[in-house]
Amino acid sequence: MQPTVSNNSPGAASYATLKYKSLTKARVYFATPAPGTPGQCDYYSFDTSGRYEVQDPRDYGLRGLVKMIDKMGAKVARAIIYDNQAPGRPEIMRKERGSWNG
Repeated sequence: MQPTVSNNSPGAASYATLKYKSLTKARVYFATPAPGTPGQCDYYSFDTSGRYEVQDPRDYGLRGLVKMIDKMGAKVARAIIYDNQAPGRPEIMRKERGSWNG
């Protein structure tokens, strides 16, 4: 049996690495933020399956972010997905009032 890799393990990819290596980034603004929190959170794409080769890593990561945000449902007031590698981080698409634009 293979041991699982936790976030604290030396072999685990750190948050900082994902922050700089991911191709896309989503900033999610919550409809009703918890008191004492900023009301927004950044999520970074996983651009590989980890097991198999992916034809289009950018599209794979983008689909994962869209799926994750859609699962959050009514908790999300607005979500904006950015290109994390391009200068100026241009916006790729956004979700407002329950629908995706872009």
